[in-house]
Amino acid sequence: MATNFYYVGGSVPLNAPSYIKREADDIFYNYLKNGQYCYVLNSRQMGKSSLWVQTQKRLKEDNIDCATIDLSGIGKNISEDIWYRVLFEQLVKRFDLSIRGKEQTWWDERAYKSAINRLDQFVEEILLKEVSQPIVICFDEIDSVLSLKFSTDDFFAWLRSCHEKRPYNRDYQRLTFCMLGVAAVSNFIRDNNRSPFNIGQDIRLSGFTIKDARKLAEGLQDKVIAPERVLEEVIEWTGGQPFLTQKICHLISTSRPGFGKESPATPINVGDFIQSQVISNWVSQDSPEHLKTIRNRLLNKLVTGRRMLKLYLEILKNGEITDDGSRDQIELRLTGLVVQDRQKLKVYNKIYRNVFNENWVTTELNKIPAYYEKVDQLDKILLRTEFDENQRAALIEEIPAWTGGNWELTIIVILLLIDNKNELREGQEKPKIEQLIQKNIVENWLQNKAADHLQKIQNSLLTPDKNVRSRLEIYQEILQQGGVFADNKPEKLALQQAELVIKNDEYLEVTNRIYQEVFNIQWVKQELEKLVKEEDSTFSSVLLLLGTFIILSLLSLLPQRTPDKEPSPSIPEICTKRDFNISLEKNIQQLQDLQKQQGDQFYYKCGTQLNELRLIQQAIGLAVDNFVADVPGREGAFEILCKIPPTSDNFKEAQFWAKRWYNDRAWKSDIDRALQDNLDCQKLIE
Repeated sequence: MATNFYYVGGSVPLNAPSYIKREADDIFYNYLKNGQYCYVLNSRQMGKSSLWVQTQKRLKEDNIDCATIDLSGIGKNISEDIWYRVLFEQLVKRFDLSIRGKEQTWWDERAYKSAINRLDQFVEEILLKEVSQPIVICFDEIDSVLSLKFSTDDFFAWLRSCHEKRPYNRDYQRLTFCMLGVAAVSNFIRDNNRSPFNIGQDIRLSGFTIKDARKLAEGLQDKVIAPERVLEEVIEWTGGQPFLTQKICHLISTSRPGFGKESPATPINVGDFIQSQVISNWVSQDSPEHLKTIRNRLLNKLVTGRRMLKLYLEILKNGEITDDGSRDQIELRLTGLVVQDRQKLKVYNKIYRNVFNENWVTTELNKIPAYYEKVDQLDKILLRTEFDENQRAALIEEIPAWTGGNWELTIIVILLLIDNKNELREGQEKPKIEQLIQKNIVENWLQNKAADHLQKIQNSLLTPDKNVRSRLEIYQEILQQGGVFADNKPEKLALQQAELVIKNDEYLEVTNRIYQEVFNIQWVKQELEKLVKEEDSTFSSVLLLLGTFIILSLLSLLPQRTPDKEPSPSIPEICTKRDFNISLEKNIQQLQDLQKQQGDQFYYKCGTQLNELRLIQQAIGLAVDNFVADVPGREGAFEILCKIPPTSDNFKEAQFWAKRWYNDRAWKSDIDRALQDNLDCQKLIE
């Protein structure tokens, strides 16, 4: 969002009149100019990228060659070799080196070396030889490495090794790195002897002071009476938070016509203006996204999110708390919601206090299932004595992803992790947990650690009664579609009673990932085949003996059969075709009314249609809240639409929305990242 003066969203361009120079600008520039490693780790939209853009310009004026590598653009669902190769290729391109166009050949010829050794050889033998002036390489979005499936300890250790080579290889004295991101230093690497952070300079970004920001009053000239006073009132509300300060000045400027002798200015009440334009209906007014970014970071991780909400609620009630440097406090600071002030944590500004108030916090806390309270207690009882703080945080986020809130399975998994704690490398918890669960719980599950628990689930599902086959078929449908409509059919109620599925809003879903892995599609098919064979075996002899009698009986009955007075009821058209003359909500309501009328006789085709229309409705709702794709800890709108099969009549509507979001620059990169994890969804944008 840009005007002739203010710039809101993204990096502030060079020479933009609204760029505010802060104390950190000169500190950052001087450190990098003198060859000192730097890192700027702060919450989003504090001006990190803008700071680098301005600093890079100053460095280039000093004949220092600079390159920016956006690590989030490399991808997260890729192998270690590919990640390093892309990094290598980007450096070749940024510095326009002699091997440009031959990158793959150069890389593949050294396949006998590890990826980090190839990168090291490239820097020493090519980059530092071909570029003679000082070099600064900035890694933006450094926190994206935390989502990779491999450890990046070697990467950070390599950054440090480049610094340690300076005494005996003068070329390395010309090479400097800086890192920008939203994370704590402890998130990246714990071994101080290998960490580049403890030899680097921590650049701290603060909000705008009134003195710093006076330049912003220029954009309010001829728009308001006493622009500097209005600016002071804006900062009183924003606390100097850079994004909000620029945005509100922009909103004031664009909402008021210019004035002169013939058009005197009307006074403005800044508080009322902010209340109506920012705080009221904030979800729909939050564009470019800012408040929703804070909300998402708070809520995306349920266990740590719950603890942060409680911590924040304490700050709201008491005004401030002592900053003890705990992990939860650091994570809360990284949301941007609170700020450190004289060893205390307090709410950053009045806007946050009004949007994320006590009622909002209490409501969100009540939404978090009680299970996560238990996990938190278990963390204190068991995990705290076995793992350090960083690993515990990773474990208590990953365990529920596998157990889905089943307490018995949670205990089994935690004890499994404690037994194998020496195999859990920091930063690699997620893939290792998957490996341990697959080996010790899923594979040969009847003889493995959760055998008794899983046997009970299987016995409940396969109880030999008249509904066993239909239970399996419905469960198979849930696996294939990701969920089915919940109603009072005995088979569906039995699946819930067995705890194999849970009700999520109006749909039944498999309770957890362990059940999905054990009682998978292949297992269901095998059990259905067993049932068919048993039925064939039981009745084959009877059918053989009575076959002739049955045929003769049927023949004798045929002449006496009278035609049906009424044809078999046909499937209602609303179950087979979306009516675009009425709203989606009306379509869904009609199907729900039909379901109430028909009860257990509700057509399967109607249920499928209702399910798919509700998926579209759910996806649109998520998109309105900016949860389009690649949302940490939950499915986005794009992933929801991917559940609609290409053979469905509703797939074209799903494609319409998916393509519309994909063509929006704000969401394209998120969807591209989501596609890396599920290539089948590519059909939505073709």
